[in-house]
Amino acid sequence: MSPLKKGRFFYPHLTEVVLLINIKIMDESKEFWADKLSYWLFLALGFLLPLWFLPFGFSPETNKAYFAYFILLFVFIFWLVGRIRQGRLEFSKNWIFISLFFLVGVYFVSAIFSFNDNLTLFGIGREGGNWLSIAFFALAAFLASEILNRSDRAFFWFLTLFISGILVFIFQALHGIFGFTVYPWSDYFPLSTSNLIGSWNNFGLFFSIIGLLALYFYEISNYLSFKFLFFIVYAVSLIVLFAVNFSLLWWLFGILLVILGVYIFIFRKEKFFRPLIGLGVILVLFFVITPNLASNLSSSVIGVNNIEVRPSYGATVDIFRQTVKENPILGFGPGTFLESWLRYKPQAINSTVFWNTRFENGASFFSTLALNAGFLGLIAVLGFIFAYFYSSFRFIHLIEINHDYLLPLISFLASFYFFVLMILYSPNFINLLLGFIFLGIFIGSASDKNMFPKSKIVLFQTSGLGFISSLVLVFLLILSVSGVYFLAQNYIGSLYFAKGLNLFNLKNDLSGAKFNIEKAFSLAKEPQYSRSLAQLNLIELNNFLSRTDIAPEQLRQNLQAILSKTIQNASNARGLDPNDSLNWLISGQVYESLLSLKIDQAAETARQIYQEAAKIFPTNPEFLLSLARLELQLGNLKESRDYLDRAISLKPDYSSAHFLYARLESQSGNTKEAILRAESAVFISPNDIGSLFQLGLLYYQDKQFDNAKTVFERLAGLAPNYSNGRYFLGLIYDREGATKKAIDEFEKISLLNPEDREIKDILSNLREGKKALSGISSPAERKDLPLEEKTETERDVKKKR
Repeated sequence: MSPLKKGRFFYPHLTEVVLLINIKIMDESKEFWADKLSYWLFLALGFLLPLWFLPFGFSPETNKAYFAYFILLFVFIFWLVGRIRQGRLEFSKNWIFISLFFLVGVYFVSAIFSFNDNLTLFGIGREGGNWLSIAFFALAAFLASEILNRSDRAFFWFLTLFISGILVFIFQALHGIFGFTVYPWSDYFPLSTSNLIGSWNNFGLFFSIIGLLALYFYEISNYLSFKFLFFIVYAVSLIVLFAVNFSLLWWLFGILLVILGVYIFIFRKEKFFRPLIGLGVILVLFFVITPNLASNLSSSVIGVNNIEVRPSYGATVDIFRQTVKENPILGFGPGTFLESWLRYKPQAINSTVFWNTRFENGASFFSTLALNAGFLGLIAVLGFIFAYFYSSFRFIHLIEINHDYLLPLISFLASFYFFVLMILYSPNFINLLLGFIFLGIFIGSASDKNMFPKSKIVLFQTSGLGFISSLVLVFLLILSVSGVYFLAQNYIGSLYFAKGLNLFNLKNDLSGAKFNIEKAFSLAKEPQYSRSLAQLNLIELNNFLSRTDIAPEQLRQNLQAILSKTIQNASNARGLDPNDSLNWLISGQVYESLLSLKIDQAAETARQIYQEAAKIFPTNPEFLLSLARLELQLGNLKESRDYLDRAISLKPDYSSAHFLYARLESQSGNTKEAILRAESAVFISPNDIGSLFQLGLLYYQDKQFDNAKTVFERLAGLAPNYSNGRYFLGLIYDREGATKKAIDEFEKISLLNPEDREIKDILSNLREGKKALSGISSPAERKDLPLEEKTETERDVKKKR
């Protein structure tokens, strides 16, 4: 029998630790190679997943998710090979797994009947919510129940997780305290709270669970070999909890500390007081009883004020009610909380700074799962929760306080911790995966103690269940091998997309960006890929129209090709995800941009798109603003004013609407009213560059030069490269006789616009002692601004990352 099964997990000397590892290796050497590989890959997953970081790709979360997908898929393949080689299939038969795989099935059906099955099944950037994630969570739980059901195997897996956690903490300490990043890509960790796990709260969640596990192993140990390691893990976990200061974690941590304390007292019986448990309880009481004092202390010591915003349970329930009115049985599909939020968010949200935030999760993981899949999803989620608590009560009733039940108990407490978190909070991918692995270890170890029933099937029989099971295993093996190719294709597509964005953002390489994103779209039909292509096409169109070195016939042909691609990409984005407001916005902007080309039906098509979008997203004022802007361009001032009034009624502090209202009033000749509107826009958004420039320009046109100078000087401080602001500031300095200041401003403009002839003429006038605009028409008499700034679409693409 392995030493671990005697309850002696630890040895007093390093030589005995080596002996333990050698015994483990000898035990594993007797197994079939595929079974050994599946176990070692699971160990690699526990160690590498928290540390996994790549300086490229769609997002760190996506990189971690696909790393886990590949590892789990290979674990499953080798496990299947082992079962086929063994000729026998043995697995736990319990209500938790039955309800979990029923949930996976419901999610699959919901995805198939959704508005875009590819998006809801495999959508990039929706890790933790799409069907693929839920399927792999279930697979991870099942594989953990089969591979980590023995105490020796589970112990080594926990050990790798603890070591990984310590390395993550060392990284964070060096980065957060000393500003030193172990990884050579410091730009990817811009904040002191930037970490390898995810958000700051998820960072605390990860350490809270490994801290509880380490405390458990520390307290049941009689020896010192690993005890120091467990003490270190527990200590750093308390430090992280102190730094993160997330009240929900403190409450759950405290409850499990009490449960562990009672269990360890019954189990050990030597003494009641356990110092480490006592220290943890004191910290929990301090943070729970005096939250304000504790929060101030944590913030002053750590220097971090972390705020995480998510929809409330009430808002999530309201969204669910609206969703099931349209799709009662299956909802919008897996991973579509964002779409539900955009369509049905409460209007009251518009009065907050989060009115335009794209929330991808509801109040909690389980509430989001239920909302995405309609009433059938709600039934499946409630069934899973009921099955877990029913099985848990049965487990508690059967458990005995002795060494044989150490692994089932600790894995149960870990799974319970995560289950409650999933009801109350929405953890990120890595924490969700760990939660399901703990669930699998609990089921497997409890089944190993005959607390849950097992099913045994002899394979390769000529008839009956064994024959059918053999066919199923072979089919799953083929499907899994094919899945590796599919996952690789999906992931490579995301890499091309990220590369394209980086080429545009960092190098302004428009053609390179287009090539890579087109490659991404050919591999995976993601709406965000198509939307980004449409934005790049718009930039290409604007750049092309400004060229004067192309023959008219070539200009016409190229223009038609670009227009065709732009319209097609915008239409693709809207067709692939008609419930995302951004796809409607870009479609409308495409046709709106064609107004200057006098293309037939462009205005009417843009109007129809915006009007339809305003119906689909009734609490979103952006489409009313777009309609107002469109009508203003067409000279329909009354219609533009009506749309602006409606937009402001939805969001009274909508600075963009007040800004456009100022333009409308100015265009109508109501300069005083225009100034009042512009002042309102600046009051609402004092750092908004467009609003500041509009106000400064109106002051300038109204000959309020002192006020205009104040605004333009502030604008120059906020946006040093905003050329038009510096242009008017230079003219004001020239009016005041501050020629040197005026020259400084226009020299800065010249550096930003080296080809501009007017700026060169102005500088020549100033240096010769003339007025800046000597021989040059006043900008107040022109329709367009003196200088061309970067387009709104181009800025949107820059913000995409």
